[in-house]
Amino acid sequence: MSLLKLQLKQFYNSPTNWLLVSFYLLINSYLLVSNINIFFELKNSGSINTSLSNTVFYSSFNVSLFTLMFLMPFIAIQFGPMRQQSGLHKLLFTTPTSQSRFRLYDLLSLAIIIAINIGLFFVLLLPILLTNKIDSGVLISTSIGQILLLFLYVGCANLSRYYSTSMFRCFAFYFGTLVFLWVLQILTVSIPRLSLLSPIQWYNHFSLGIVSLADLMSFLIVIAYLMIAVRLVENVKQRLNVVALGVVMLGSVYFLQSSLTQQYDLTSNQRYTLNASLQAAISKDSSIQIQVSNLSESAMLEVQSRLVTPLKSIAPSIDVEQTVQLDQNMSATSGVMVIINQQPYWIDYPFSQHPQQQLLNHIEFSEQRNRQWILFSSGHQESQIDQQGGRNLSSLASTLSQQGFNLQQRALAELADIPDNVGLVVIANSQQSWLSLEWKLLKNYLDKGGRLLWLREPQEQALVELENYLGVTTIPGTLIDPAGYQAGTPHPAIVLVRDLPRLSLTANLNGLVALPWTVGLGRTPSPNQWQTELQLTTHSKVWTEFEPQQEQLQLNQEIGELEGEFPVLLALTRQQGTQQQRVVITGDVHFLSDSAINNYDNQQLMSNIFAWLMQPKTSESIEFLVANDRNLIMTPFSQFWYLHGGNYLLSIILLIVGLVLWLKRTR
Repeated sequence: MSLLKLQLKQFYNSPTNWLLVSFYLLINSYLLVSNINIFFELKNSGSINTSLSNTVFYSSFNVSLFTLMFLMPFIAIQFGPMRQQSGLHKLLFTTPTSQSRFRLYDLLSLAIIIAINIGLFFVLLLPILLTNKIDSGVLISTSIGQILLLFLYVGCANLSRYYSTSMFRCFAFYFGTLVFLWVLQILTVSIPRLSLLSPIQWYNHFSLGIVSLADLMSFLIVIAYLMIAVRLVENVKQRLNVVALGVVMLGSVYFLQSSLTQQYDLTSNQRYTLNASLQAAISKDSSIQIQVSNLSESAMLEVQSRLVTPLKSIAPSIDVEQTVQLDQNMSATSGVMVIINQQPYWIDYPFSQHPQQQLLNHIEFSEQRNRQWILFSSGHQESQIDQQGGRNLSSLASTLSQQGFNLQQRALAELADIPDNVGLVVIANSQQSWLSLEWKLLKNYLDKGGRLLWLREPQEQALVELENYLGVTTIPGTLIDPAGYQAGTPHPAIVLVRDLPRLSLTANLNGLVALPWTVGLGRTPSPNQWQTELQLTTHSKVWTEFEPQQEQLQLNQEIGELEGEFPVLLALTRQQGTQQQRVVITGDVHFLSDSAINNYDNQQLMSNIFAWLMQPKTSESIEFLVANDRNLIMTPFSQFWYLHGGNYLLSIILLIVGLVLWLKRTR
């Protein structure tokens, strides 16, 4: 241990080292102030993800890490010459001191120097730490990860450097190790499996506040290997054993990263923990792959933290691949494809809900789709799912069947009750009146929380009881869209809907929706507490035509025809205890018919409607949890320290000490 003390004493007597530490603090002081300014800019812009953890500490710790990695070679390379200059090497040469002890103490000296530099970095952060609410778990885990990565880095480089005594080669070994670590991290994008062996990837988990048992043990195994290898490398005959031991070490790390799932979310609100319901929905032996499409670096960070890292708690060897997903317009679409046991689940980005919530919805939706039925009513000349052409729905039925839905078309009069495994009832343009018995069955079904899709038409037979129950009505006449006709539709009675709000019912609708022979809808008072979730309306130049078969169509307000914006789709909801009941009413059945379903974005709208209506009723709501250190209080001392240059005093003091030592040495 006396050798270690002597080496550290030599370090402190070197003016170069004081200047290097001063440079380290100078760089970090400048960029810390820059990160604080960015924090206030984001805060003023209303960004919800702004926090000290994400904006200030994450960036500042990364700068500290890179700066130390860059400076370590300039410090480490001095140990040998300093021993030679001071005569320490000759003195120790007369004693039975092995070269491996020198190497080991060099490594321990660097570890202590790293700890001192990180301590000085915390001095820069002290005014923030003392006066603000801090996510201490993230701060602690990031510090641990930084120390482990730096120790691994200097260990690798220090081991390599003893294969050569050349100063130039020693620098090459250090910076070569640094480049290797970064290249390995970059390659993980194209070769996801390499992330299991990337120390920077392990550090990234620590920097989020997530301590994975596999990451921690991987760091310790590699560091232990380096400590052993430092002692063995002195003997030329042992160098083959060093290589063999390295292969065993890499195999052990790969095994741990592939099999250990335990991880601990140290964030204050466990915001990166896998939701319990989602964890229960995915078996531990499931194979999980993740493909990301057209995502920026910041988006990738959100995907990693909110989805990938939590999923690794049950499947540590998740592959994340960069792909390009195209929409129907052949444009790259942004999002995440999660493939669980060969079953794909697509999640759009930006996330409309927590990505774990969306994945859970998809899984529950898939399970419900397999066990529940969609019942199309019959017996009143409705559109048929087993007949082709015209207003029939064979294409719709085929698409739904391919998506895994179970379909049946029955007359309600043939049933004693609507079965409990019916998840959705569809009324597709009834042309004849309903029997009172049929209405009673439907009402009982709706009273119990059943879901309904009602596809209406201008000439249909009104079901007044259902209208009163839901609080909806139709506006007499067929809607005429002259602007759509001028834009290229084959008939003015085809209404084009352009203004589509960004909701789950209208997700991925990038173009137009075409509704042929449509009736306008309206809301009426209802005692049943239905709320309008979504309303799609026409533009203001549409009118209601009483005689749409005429060749010359024109607005005739004298006979009661109306012009304006008309609702053509209503999505209604109401709470039934803890469950949400859903109903969709459209003024048109033709947009889902064989003759029109493939026009414009009609098929996508169809998929959205059925997905929204068939979403599981008891799906848990997962909140977007954000860091709780979202405020930065600047005391008078903090303002002096960060905004008026006070944090540069430490760098200046160390710079002066280095210059004084240099002047003494030159004399």
